[in-house]
Amino acid sequence: MTTWCLENPWLTFLLLLIAADAVTTRFSWNRKKELLQKDMRIRELEEILCPCEQHDWIAARYETDSDGKATRIMMCRRCKKEKETEGV
Repeated sequence: MTTWCLENPWLTFLLLLIAADAVTTRFSWNRKKELLQKDMRIRELEEILCPCEQHDWIAARYETDSDGKATRIMMCRRCKKEKETEGV
């Protein structure tokens, strides 16, 4: 068996760090894959509702930031996608 890692506490610590990083990396990879799949599904549904990005934009609301810059928030009637336009 591997008794050499039990004799050296620093080596044991490093091996545990490597194992923890491998688990974290795998979780991170699975999470990224899941988010990418969801993003692709959202784009697919948007394409069904508004083909070729032909949105029907309407002014939804107006916002101002701390500098006093006005921003108009536009929303598509069909897919409810929002975008910001500056300079009202």
